[in-house]
Amino acid sequence: MIKCKICGEIFLEWESAREHVKSKHREQVKYILSQLRLSKIKKLEKQGIDPEDRLLDASLNTQINTRVASHNYIYVERVQLTPL
Repeated sequence: MIKCKICGEIFLEWESAREHVKSKHREQVKYILSQLRLSKIKKLEKQGIDPEDRLLDASLNTQINTRVASHNYIYVERVQLTPL
């Protein structure tokens, strides 16, 4: 299970969670991209990586670290749901 830390919505698949962040929280994604250093964005583009895709991947996998202040991270977390 994957939970959006912004709104708390739960998803079964990473791709649906990624699309959720991309569509529902678009303004936050744009804000975080605006906070990245230009050198970081150019480095990603030089490597053939779309900075927005990198940020969305980081939002789904906390192992991928994008250098932005921690209070500005947009990410979803994996959660275990246990039956009552």
